[in-house]
Amino acid sequence: MFANVALPVPGLEPLTYRFPAETPLAPGMRVLVPLGRRAVIGFVTSLSEKLPAPLRETKAILRVLDPEPALTADLLRLGRWIADYYRCAWGEALTAMVPAFTPAPAEEWCARLEETGAKLPNRGLALTIWQRLEAGPLPRRELLANLPASASQALSNLRRRGLIASERREAGFKADPIAVSSQGTARENLTLTADQARTEETLSLAIAAGGHAAFLLHGVTGSGKTEVYLRAIAKVLQAGKGAIVLVPEIAQTPQTKDRILARFGGLAAVLHSALPPKLRAQEWRRIRHGQARVVLGPRSAVFAPVKNLGLIVVDEEHEPAYKQEDVPRYHARDVAAVRCQAEKALLLLGSATPSVESFANAQRGRTRLLTLPTRVDGKTLPEVRLVDMTREVDPVARVPLFSQALLTAVAERLANREQCILFLNRRGFATIVRCPQCGHILTCPDCSVSLVYHRWDDRLHCHSCSRMYPARPACPRCGSACVRLGGSGTQRVEDEIQRLFPAARLLRLDQDAIQRRGSLEETLRQFGQGEADILVGTQMVAKGIDFPNVTLVGIIAADTALHLPDFRAEERTFQLLVQVAGRAGRGGRPGLVLAQTYNPEHVVLDLARTHDYQAFFNRELEHRRDLEYPPFSRLAAIICRHRQPEPAWKTAQTAAQRLERALSAGDALLGPAPAVHERIAGESRFQILLKSRTHTGRAKVLGALSGLKPPGGVRLTVDVDPLNML
Repeated sequence: MFANVALPVPGLEPLTYRFPAETPLAPGMRVLVPLGRRAVIGFVTSLSEKLPAPLRETKAILRVLDPEPALTADLLRLGRWIADYYRCAWGEALTAMVPAFTPAPAEEWCARLEETGAKLPNRGLALTIWQRLEAGPLPRRELLANLPASASQALSNLRRRGLIASERREAGFKADPIAVSSQGTARENLTLTADQARTEETLSLAIAAGGHAAFLLHGVTGSGKTEVYLRAIAKVLQAGKGAIVLVPEIAQTPQTKDRILARFGGLAAVLHSALPPKLRAQEWRRIRHGQARVVLGPRSAVFAPVKNLGLIVVDEEHEPAYKQEDVPRYHARDVAAVRCQAEKALLLLGSATPSVESFANAQRGRTRLLTLPTRVDGKTLPEVRLVDMTREVDPVARVPLFSQALLTAVAERLANREQCILFLNRRGFATIVRCPQCGHILTCPDCSVSLVYHRWDDRLHCHSCSRMYPARPACPRCGSACVRLGGSGTQRVEDEIQRLFPAARLLRLDQDAIQRRGSLEETLRQFGQGEADILVGTQMVAKGIDFPNVTLVGIIAADTALHLPDFRAEERTFQLLVQVAGRAGRGGRPGLVLAQTYNPEHVVLDLARTHDYQAFFNRELEHRRDLEYPPFSRLAAIICRHRQPEPAWKTAQTAAQRLERALSAGDALLGPAPAVHERIAGESRFQILLKSRTHTGRAKVLGALSGLKPPGGVRLTVDVDPLNML
């Protein structure tokens, strides 16, 4: 017998290996096979009885690693689509779909109670067995421990009467305490708004009809999108199907996680890469065996092996976190759409600020648009005011970190025992380190980005390659040992606010503040229970949190990303401002948002101030049409990297020449040119941007790169549908 095996090796199609006919092998299983001088884990994609021509001999499989297929036929086909669309090896796509390899555990028979309505035992060994199982399923050896031999017959009688069922579970199986901490709490008595009820009815009809359908739920912040998700999941479960809920980052959405686990209890599983490997593998097997039917996780959870999939929810579908930056460079939202179509499931995208591409699809009828235009319980959206920071310059021409309007508003909230959130999407203490002698700005020697000073460890950090340097280095231009700090990060905001309001209780929420596992949840718990007055944070505070006592949001620098060299800069600025503004006024008191800016007349900031998504979309769509950017084109970024600029540049030129010859009408090629960040982690980077009107046309042009072998050390990568243009 012979098996085709997909291996995680760039550019490698499945290879054929032999195995004994008596070996239980099936497509989707993982196997260990020889490849050159090493052994590699791959996935069986197909079996055959004859050696495919023109092969005459082949190597043998070293070991079968799974007792059952790790991937279903549907997931194998999905992996093939990912490989073709995102231009990677099939084995690379399949490897990303399964948790890091852990040996399959031994299994044993377990008994569990069945609620059938039959007459229950009231005495003897049958009653003893029944009482032991009331606490949960037990392996046979534990169930019959210390009972007479006749207990085996009593167990058989209970099974024959349908009161007890058997199932296979891994030996030593213990339920994940995170995933089943609650037995489930029904909240069907919540009164929905008219818009929520209408949306729920539409989704219920689609679920009852069966088959594939796609929806975009556009709901303002605080409109109750999560409750709509939960009710749709409940309907899917009633239909005997399963569901996947994708969130941008599991650690940043603890309240969503808590609500799902509380609603569905042991039927829910949390699946993400931060789990310990054994626990992650255990959760994955719970899903694979149908013990968990609702899966919550970040982008990789789109591959969860849910049985009879009925629904995938993509919450905050606009978030860039859904795009994988490493091979395979997939977008979880788009993979979810393909999977739902293939498995005849519902796709439900949700956001207060949908991506331009998703909203355009809804306008074109490719997805059905559902709207929640108002907040629940009649709450109003917060008032947003733009604060002109050019008017805040003091007599010595120093621009302050905080406007007087913001300081006054913070003081009022503290006096009223209300809470504030202060948002700045820059971590660290100072974002610019300048030599006072010659004015040179210190950058990372390995990256073309500025170093950031972190006060907590008194060092300079590179946020691109993570290298650290002494806080007071000699200036590389003039040799001066002095530095002057400029710019502001969340650490400086925290320090300044504490100095100005010494009695205030502060918490900070950014990547530096949550290094310890569980610290994010603890910070949010403290703030939610009123143990702090002010929460300072980066974009972590912009989504997935709901604190009723927050009545003020201060945006320290509203235009930080507005002028970045990226065609999505204005879209991301609008999204971030609207999302973070939505944290205010979610309780019974009205909310106020003060957005500090040096561009108070900018139209995007004004549209964010009025929460006018439709006007923003119309304006942005016109710009995209004029410049032929998505949704009016399909992009691919080709990047060449090397430690030395010349080899990378020459490879980029060769690649561009090949692509140029393959262009058709409607295609355009920009570059090659140095990337915006010309050096990252010691590598020089040159970029080519391909625009095509269709996916088919783009694939045809990219095919011109087949067979191109860069010289030693040069890395050439193709990013299909890139989100990060820097």
